[in-house]
Amino acid sequence: MQKATRAFLLHSRTRIRFLLATAALVALFSRPAFPAEDAVPQPKRVLYLNSYHKGYRWSDEEERGFLARIREGSKDAEVSFEYLDSMRFDFEKLAPSLAESLSIKYALYRPQVIVTADNRAYDFIAAYRNRLFPGVPVVFCGYNNFSPDILKETGNVTGVNEENDVRALVALALRIQPELTTLAFIASTADETNRRLYDSVVRDVFPTYRTGYNLVVLKDETAEEIRSRLELLPRTTAVFLTGQTVDTENGRPLTSEQSASLITQMGDFPCYTFWDFHLGNGALGGTLITGYDQGAAAGDLALQILAGKPASSIPVLMKTPVTVTFDWERLVHFRIRESTLPAGSVILNQPRSPWAVWPLQVGGMALLILSQTAAILMLLRIVSRRRRELAEAEEKRIALEKRAEERMAELTAANERLKIASETDPLTALANRRAFSRKLDQEFARQKRAGGLFSLIMLDIDHFKRFNDTYGHLEGDECLIKVAAVVADAVRRPYDLAARFGGEEFIAVLPETGMDGALKVARRIHEGVLALKIPHATSETNGYVTVSVGVVTAVPFRAEKPLSLVDMVDGVMYRAKNSGRNRIETADLSRETENAGNPT
Repeated sequence: MQKATRAFLLHSRTRIRFLLATAALVALFSRPAFPAEDAVPQPKRVLYLNSYHKGYRWSDEEERGFLARIREGSKDAEVSFEYLDSMRFDFEKLAPSLAESLSIKYALYRPQVIVTADNRAYDFIAAYRNRLFPGVPVVFCGYNNFSPDILKETGNVTGVNEENDVRALVALALRIQPELTTLAFIASTADETNRRLYDSVVRDVFPTYRTGYNLVVLKDETAEEIRSRLELLPRTTAVFLTGQTVDTENGRPLTSEQSASLITQMGDFPCYTFWDFHLGNGALGGTLITGYDQGAAAGDLALQILAGKPASSIPVLMKTPVTVTFDWERLVHFRIRESTLPAGSVILNQPRSPWAVWPLQVGGMALLILSQTAAILMLLRIVSRRRRELAEAEEKRIALEKRAEERMAELTAANERLKIASETDPLTALANRRAFSRKLDQEFARQKRAGGLFSLIMLDIDHFKRFNDTYGHLEGDECLIKVAAVVADAVRRPYDLAARFGGEEFIAVLPETGMDGALKVARRIHEGVLALKIPHATSETNGYVTVSVGVVTAVPFRAEKPLSLVDMVDGVMYRAKNSGRNRIETADLSRETENAGNPT
């Protein structure tokens, strides 16, 4: 019995040892190689594709806003940046090589989300995602005028729409400047964004405002062309920066900032815009879409995806974030009161006192200075007061003298500008009748004392009323400008004067000039006008614009007064008109004879 009991216990112990060893082996091979609490977390990889280049203000702001949101919402996000540089280089040619480069670079580094900034980057990913990053969710921002149709060919995409509301911008301008009568739109079609803005002007603005306002579109023009057209517009004009000039620099188009800076200097007009980077370059303000807001919104969407939410389940933000923003200096320049601005408007560059900016620092500094100087001021009060009074009196004297000198210089310059403006014909840039009369009196008196010769040339554009009736007053003005240029070119000496006498009549003063010299000048004018070959279908004289010219040469002491010579040359010119026009007639009073010229 005892032997049997011992054998049973021995067998039981052996079985127990076997079971414990088996359990130990299972536990050993089933536990992980590293404890879960010691595992190294993998970073959340984000690929940020920038359409442009580092240093471009708009895309830099998008990047800044995106990073601000990502750093706030995720401590382990690892962002890689790639720049397509599509503004400065031919992107269509570079795209395949860029795709090949990214294929190599990210072959073993797969991002969890791709963020595209602006249209070029999104279009690039739409074309190459299946090859480079199949299935990776995409967040876009800065995409101009997004349409849901864009997502038909792709999936797992969300983003932020960037849409400019031109009609809202015009309404804002008219609200704060109801006196406006002319709306001028700078338009261009060089890229998709500007083409869409131009289409919006035609589609949304013209039907609403064409009846009450003069609408002007300056499309695909150079800075000089825009300048010449803006000079013809009234002061009650607002300019809308919905595009840019076609000028280039070093073979590349100007940046939007460079273009805006040029345009805002072309006349004293308020310029409204959609983009914050135009402020500080002369723009007044507008309904601004900021790169920072676009990037920040994209960052919020990217954080949702990194948290596990599918991009396809996140709706596209169709309402573009905008801020009504103005530049303080431009508001002051155009005398626009802050009370007329919409509620909540942001005003940049508004002066602020140091106390408002740093109240604690300024207060503490003031208290420290007062406490340290109180004893000294008490001891030196009498002496310092006297010295201060003398110093202030001297400073005031110097300041008054300096201000008086500056004021005198300003008045002298203003008077000179007024003098020039008052003696210049605004259309032709020749001297006007006032300047002619002054010059005539001066030279008549001078030649009268010296006993020298004195000549006048007067010309009239033949059948000019018919020209205006046939081609319109704008073409008539252009004709006057061209004829005036011929007259100015013919009257070459620095002491001669060419002037617009009135309407289509021009006159030239030629001191110390006899009939031979005056006749040479008259022929240059006559032949120069014919050489212009300006069509004149209703002229009875010639198929082109012609002029009738009268030339008078006299010795001033034989004439009673200067105006008598004007009457004489006027009569000689009308003799040319009555003799068939398109000819030169002369009267040489210095020899008391008259010679008739032949039509040319």
